[in-house]
Amino acid sequence: MASIVGPLAEMLVNQFRANICFIGTSGIDLKQGITDPYLSAASMKNTMIQKSSYVVLVADHSKFGQINKASVCGLDQVHHLITDHETPKHYLDHFQKLGIAVTVV
Repeated sequence: MASIVGPLAEMLVNQFRANICFIGTSGIDLKQGITDPYLSAASMKNTMIQKSSYVVLVADHSKFGQINKASVCGLDQVHHLITDHETPKHYLDHFQKLGIAVTVV
């Protein structure tokens, strides 16, 4: 699997506007928000979020309660969470209290 990150990639993404942005992450914390282990990937995800009208976070239960070094965004910037049935209920409740749609698959 390959990805493009960094200033050139962010400059390219800034030229577009997306209706929907799907992002994944390896860290979701109720206070720290969405995080990534790599600053360049976190910055790219944030740029994509800023250029999108609707943000869908896709993450399985193992990502909740994890905090990485680089901040992507706060939970309030997510519109929809797609996760699995093993995600602890207090996380699902927190997302719903923020007005975020939650789909458990």
